[in-house]
Amino acid sequence: MSFNQLEGTIPHQLGLLSKLQGLSLYGNRLTGDLSLLVNLTSLEGLDLSINSFVGTIPDTIGRLQHLTFLGLAYNNLSGRIPPSLYNLSSLNSLWIHDNMLEGSLHQDVGLTLPRLQRAFFRSNSFSGLLPSSLSNLSEIQQLDLSDNHFSGEIPVNGESLPELSKLDLHSNNLGFGKSDELNFLKSLVNCIKLKKLLIVT
Repeated sequence: MSFNQLEGTIPHQLGLLSKLQGLSLYGNRLTGDLSLLVNLTSLEGLDLSINSFVGTIPDTIGRLQHLTFLGLAYNNLSGRIPPSLYNLSSLNSLWIHDNMLEGSLHQDVGLTLPRLQRAFFRSNSFSGLLPSSLSNLSEIQQLDLSDNHFSGEIPVNGESLPELSKLDLHSNNLGFGKSDELNFLKSLVNCIKLKKLLIVT
């Protein structure tokens, strides 16, 4: 039902489809509360991108333990990433870009989401330091943290990121005023698949 002109809220009866494994409603005009979907505990893929959902990501999203793909991009979601999302250890794709999300990323994100291959956090209002555990994302291919308010050093160790093909950090407040703050670039020589690197801040 993607890329139609569907409007309104998701009917609560949809939350009764406990065997549903995939749900894609992106590219519509849907609004309302996401919490009714957390009963779909068999879901492996959920894409609600490009809609008009508001409010926060429900903390009960942690019930969806089989999720490998979560797409919530291009909505009007606000608040912080709920702690339970970091328990979705099967996730390989996380698309939450272009919302109004804030706060910092969990310091253990690279440990609790070890299977991430594509992670898009761009164009939100995230702040704070970048987690050093990002270098534990050994399967990451595309990591986009651009257009936020992250600050401090860039704790990326290319020796641990053999699959990395895109790293986008532009439009943040990164840097800590020391002459060696670009030393992380030396380790990126190990990222033989790297095609795009954007670090303008």
